[in-house]
Amino acid sequence: MRISKLFEFFPLLEIAVKNLYWRVKPFHRYLNKIKKKKKRPVSSNSIDTSLNFDKIIDVLIGFGVCEGDILIINSSMKALRATGLNEKEIIIRLKLLVGDSGTLAMPSIPIIKNEPSGLEMLDETKYSDTLEYNVRKSVPWTGSLPRILARFDGAIRSRHPFNTITAYGPHAGEMMQENLKYELSTPCGRGSSWEYCYKNGAKIIAIGVDLAHSLTMIHLAEDLFESAWPIKTWYRNRSFKIIDGTHEAFVKVRQRRHTWSIFFAERSFSRDLYNNDIAKHDCIDGLDVSYCESEKLIAYLNSKKSHAYPYKIPFMNILSKYL
Repeated sequence: MRISKLFEFFPLLEIAVKNLYWRVKPFHRYLNKIKKKKKRPVSSNSIDTSLNFDKIIDVLIGFGVCEGDILIINSSMKALRATGLNEKEIIIRLKLLVGDSGTLAMPSIPIIKNEPSGLEMLDETKYSDTLEYNVRKSVPWTGSLPRILARFDGAIRSRHPFNTITAYGPHAGEMMQENLKYELSTPCGRGSSWEYCYKNGAKIIAIGVDLAHSLTMIHLAEDLFESAWPIKTWYRNRSFKIIDGTHEAFVKVRQRRHTWSIFFAERSFSRDLYNNDIAKHDCIDGLDVSYCESEKLIAYLNSKKSHAYPYKIPFMNILSKYL
C-alpha cells in the first residue's frame, strides 16, 4: 500500500510525518534527498503528445463547466505537454470554453526575495522584515501557465502578496479592486480575489495536479469567517512594499503561521471531498482531472470548522496558547 493511502485512513500518521519533516533536521534532509531523486529531467524528444485536449474539454463540460463561468485553474504544464499544445494555446482553449462572458483565474503566487524557506519557516523571528512584491515582475512559483496568462491583454494580477491570483476576462478588474482595501487583510478574506470568486460561484479545476493539494480556496473558510475559527493565534502580521508599475505602497497584511500547515491532513481531506460528493474526478489517458464548486466546498468546510477541519491538531487549545 502506498504511503498516501495509509494517510487517507490514518490522518494522524500524516501529521506525525509532517512534524518530523519540519522539526527534525536529519529527517528533513533525508526526505529532500528522496524528492530530488524522483525529479528527473524529461527529454523533449521523449514527451508523448497523443493526448487530445478536446477530451479534457469534454470532461470539464460533463462536470458542469459552461459559458460565463469563473474558472479557477490549477494545472501542471509538465502533464499537459502530452496534448502537444503550448501555454498560450491551452489558455485560449480554456477561455473559449467559458466564452467572452467567462473569466479564467490562476493562482500566481510570487517568489518573494528573502522570504523564509525550509526549516526557517517555523522561526517566528524571521518574519519581521519588510519585503517587496512587484506585481508585474515577481515570477510566480505556481508554474508557466499563470505566467503566460499574465501576458494576455486585459489580464490582471492581484496586489496581495499571498495566495495571489491572475485573472483574464470580464470579472478580472472587479475581482482585484478591493484586494488590499481593509486593514491587515488576509489572503482569502474580506476584499480578496478568493472572496470575489466564492461569492460569484467560481468553479475550481485541477488538471494534472492533486486537487486537495492545490485547493487554495479552503483558506477562505478560515479567513473570511475567522470569527468562527476556533484558533485565535492563526495569523502573523507581515509588512510589504507593493510595486505595480508606477504605483507603490507599504502595507501590513496577515498570513497563516506555517506551524499550522503542518497539521493539514491533506490525504484524508481528499478522501472526504470525493466520498461526500464535494469533488468529482476523471482520468483521461493517464491525466487526472478534478472539479469542485467553491460554494459547495465552503459550505462543507464551514459545517466542520469547530474542530479546525481539515487540520488535525492534537491538544489544539493548549498548543494555540503558545503561538
